[in-house]
Amino acid sequence: MEKWLEDKCEITERSAKKQNSRLQLFKTANEICGTFCLKLNMIDGKVIEDSGQNKMRWKEHFVELYTNVQNPVDKSILHELRSNNDTEQIKDFILEEAEKEIKNLKTNKAPGNNNITAEMVHIAGQTSVGIMHKLCNKVYNKKIVSSRLRKGSYCACI
Repeated sequence: MEKWLEDKCEITERSAKKQNSRLQLFKTANEICGTFCLKLNMIDGKVIEDSGQNKMRWKEHFVELYTNVQNPVDKSILHELRSNNDTEQIKDFILEEAEKEIKNLKTNKAPGNNNITAEMVHIAGQTSVGIMHKLCNKVYNKKIVSSRLRKGSYCACI
């Protein structure tokens, strides 16, 4: 067995070195590894050998799996869920979030449509933090993104 495997590995190595013998490479690899085929059982327990029957059994399996689903819902759980009401809103973005994101901007990148680079935003310091903070809250609260902002012109949106 070991000699046979060494011979097959040698053939595989030679095939791999030759650019035009991929067929031999895969043929030898299949001889070594064999092919894997999942054998299914019929409902009565017999092993299926035919690929056509195999496909039919998979179909039966999934039809059984998804059509006869008895999924009881405990409706008492639904009452325990927290209801969403208008008095509980998510708070606005905080200044520190804008500052953190500006610090994380990647540098040495091409500017967008507005010709502002990350380096310019960094240099502007607290001014850019304030502008971005105001912009993010404005977009979040109004839930509308201006066409200027979509084009990357966030300065005109403030």
